[in-house]
Amino acid sequence: MKRHSKFVAALCAVAGAGLLSACTQGAASTSDDGSGSQRLFFGGPIYTANADQETVEALLVEGDTVRYAGSLAQAREIAGDGAEQVDLDGSMILPGLHDTHLHPLLALEKPTCRLPKQNEFDLAKVITEVKGCLADLGDAAPAAGEWITVSQFNGYGADSKNYLGKYPDIATGLDEVTTEHNLILMGADGHAYAVNHYALENGATIKKTDPVEVNSETLTDELKEYKGLIPVNADGEPNGQLRSQAAWDLFDYDITTAEQFLQDPDTINEYFLSNGITSAMEAWAHQRDVDVYGGMAADGNLTPRISLSMVVQKDVHSDGEGGADIDKVMADVDAARERAEGSDKLKVDSVKLMVDGVMEYPTQTAALDQPYLDVDIAKDGTTEYHSPTEEKLNRGLLELPPGEVERLVAAIDAKGYSAHFHTIGNRAVDIALTAIEKARAANPGSDAPHNIAHLQLVRPQDIERFGSAGVFASPTTAWAAPWHSYDTSVMPYIDKYRNVNDLDEFYAQDTKYMQQLYPVESIRKAGGTISIGSDAPVDFKGPRPFTNMMYALLRGEWIADPDLPKNKVKDNDYTWVVLNKKERMSIRDIIDAYTINGAKALQQDDITGSLEEGKKADFVIINNDIISMAETVKTKPNGTESVDKAYSICDKVYDDEYCSTEVESTWIDGEQVYGKE
Repeated sequence: MKRHSKFVAALCAVAGAGLLSACTQGAASTSDDGSGSQRLFFGGPIYTANADQETVEALLVEGDTVRYAGSLAQAREIAGDGAEQVDLDGSMILPGLHDTHLHPLLALEKPTCRLPKQNEFDLAKVITEVKGCLADLGDAAPAAGEWITVSQFNGYGADSKNYLGKYPDIATGLDEVTTEHNLILMGADGHAYAVNHYALENGATIKKTDPVEVNSETLTDELKEYKGLIPVNADGEPNGQLRSQAAWDLFDYDITTAEQFLQDPDTINEYFLSNGITSAMEAWAHQRDVDVYGGMAADGNLTPRISLSMVVQKDVHSDGEGGADIDKVMADVDAARERAEGSDKLKVDSVKLMVDGVMEYPTQTAALDQPYLDVDIAKDGTTEYHSPTEEKLNRGLLELPPGEVERLVAAIDAKGYSAHFHTIGNRAVDIALTAIEKARAANPGSDAPHNIAHLQLVRPQDIERFGSAGVFASPTTAWAAPWHSYDTSVMPYIDKYRNVNDLDEFYAQDTKYMQQLYPVESIRKAGGTISIGSDAPVDFKGPRPFTNMMYALLRGEWIADPDLPKNKVKDNDYTWVVLNKKERMSIRDIIDAYTINGAKALQQDDITGSLEEGKKADFVIINNDIISMAETVKTKPNGTESVDKAYSICDKVYDDEYCSTEVESTWIDGEQVYGKE
């Protein structure tokens, strides 16, 4: 009998509380012929994610590899006499989960203050919260002239009268917190930001060779390419709101350095492993990500398999004429790839393209095939639509012109990299698909897994193109669920409603928005490949894979009566609402999206993604049989649905009394790398 390995011995020496069971499981065994340690798992459902979507009785692991997955009797015949017996006691094994779109370092940064997740604060409440946070910090608060960073800013409706209250704009409101610091509210969606006047005026914080103040003059000169991303007031002066790259490029508010992250690699590893994530793509990688993951890999401290998708940056890769310097893009991606060479846990094989922005009001930078509607929404939910003037017509904002997207994708494809697209609006999806189709035609031997993320709206005529062009779709399926305060910032600007508080009318299944919303099942049936990306920390810090699975299955949520004050809502005041019900996926297809399809998207399905002989033994043990739970969903004769058991598939760490799924342990290369005591 031998101990696990030097890896586990080292792990035990530095283990945090979440990793203790790797040190307390006891010895692994070695077969008599010395071929390697063997563990036989049985006593619970084991989903393989193989081509037949089989659930089996037993999993035999030998060393770092799956030796066999199938019947318990056959597994025992194959196993050596000394194989360690692991009784799952009803727990479930899944292949290691692959999150194909998230931002871990952004999730793990430590801002000055953090607003509650999915808050529905108005500006006055934000001001109160930030003041309270700074008061609690006392002497530890940032000094004058430094940055105060506030995460989880919910920018939905942030320039409406209801949100602003007594303040003329958001910058003026934030001035009430401080006029001696750079203060930034960082959008929960990664696209809506806000700053105070000190930050706008303090040119030393702008990432330019010569400091530039953000004002009406510079927005027509040095900063003209950002003009559409910086809203202004009636006098043409910035009102404090920032959209997407205006915040990312111009303001140097990085919270945590690469060196600081490298001091605590265990926290980064546990972010993935505690959620059952054995492989992931950082879908917006910058130099800091290269330095952190490259440093961890070089030091032997990187446990999950990480892929980096290097982002094309407006402030770094511009050719000065509104396009991209493709040679510079490729040089930076090649340099990042060289940094990862030699590592079996880190690779750089993808380029991230931001095609458009987000759909919610007031940002409305997602690119649509029709203009956003001009509507006023009263407190009681009633609407008043206006015929917009020519200057108010808005179809969203393209980060790059379609021709530039096509040039970039052709170059990316020719070098064997995959393109990973941010697309929210249906016009952006069309642009991404066209670029892929043209690249496939120009490079007929290419089979790179180009991946279109988010896909909030997709035109019906574009569905078949996912299959014909061999495109991967990577939605965040937790977003395919009703959230009334968010939905009112989007849906009335796409379709007309009399009253957004009338849930029957508002969530009718036959509107344009509803019919085009996250059409994942249609894309799957058309031959596109569905993977799932959490996009954490957007709206939740962690990846919450089982919450994404639950919403992909149900696409529904309980919505409180919007006409009632929150403190007056009772149990019978909730309505079960579903978004685009026809796009529900089956539970096995959902798990495949998180496992074998994710492995294909990350170009590693030859070694992982399913529990099949010869593949790496990457898997996760969870407390729930989520397949059986999903199969309890029934539609009753009166049209109502029985969803309670399936609804509890979501992650127990999620702030919901119904959620019950927990990761009991995570295994990579046949070794337990996370587990509760």
